[in-house]
Amino acid sequence: KLSKHLTNAYIEIGIDYYFKQDNFFSAYRTETETPAYTLLNAGAGVDVTNKNRTLFSLYITASNIADVVYQSHLSRLKYSDINYTTGRTGVFNMGRNISFKLMVPIDFSRRKTSNQ
Repeated sequence: KLSKHLTNAYIEIGIDYYFKQDNFFSAYRTETETPAYTLLNAGAGVDVTNKNRTLFSLYITASNIADVVYQSHLSRLKYSDINYTTGRTGVFNMGRNISFKLMVPIDFSRRKTSNQ
């Protein structure tokens, strides 16, 4: 609880490390060596409340913050033809990504009033 109106706050930081893949089946070019890479991710979120009722929740996340250029060893797209714009073979995974999420609870239930 951060304050009277900010609850369930959190901050997260994560590191995804992928080892170099140099033990692979190389015949027929079905697999290739893949270098190691490290991805840094972070996120934060909070619920905004009023009178013990959540008005909305806000989340911010960022993945691959260092904008690392990498190819997953399991990606079949890494075997695509040369990209003449970059001069590299294959399709690389997504770079830096930042997302915002706003969740607003909606209650459709009927409330009883004193004259019902």
